[in-house]
Amino acid sequence: MTSDAAQRILMEPDTYYFDGDMARPRASRLQISRDHSELTISASGLAPIIWRTADIRVVPDQAGRDRTVLRATNNPVARLVLAEKFLLGGRSIVFSISC
Repeated sequence: MTSDAAQRILMEPDTYYFDGDMARPRASRLQISRDHSELTISASGLAPIIWRTADIRVVPDQAGRDRTVLRATNNPVARLVLAEKFLLGGRSIVFSISC
């Protein structure tokens, strides 16, 4: 994990992590490393979760179809659910993610 100084904090009030074990959404804060190689998920009640951005995939939103849903290839049952417009400082966050 990179140091806090080397990370950018991404805040979105509508960001939830599902661990794949319980159907319980956990409010989350995201950090992306300066080199964009890691996404750190700080979900309420859990130790920080680190996903390599190269391993992140977009999956269909089967619930409301108005959100972006991400998963990591090394943990296919966990999900990160983002609002459709994920913004930082008024600019959209663009992930280079394979679908």
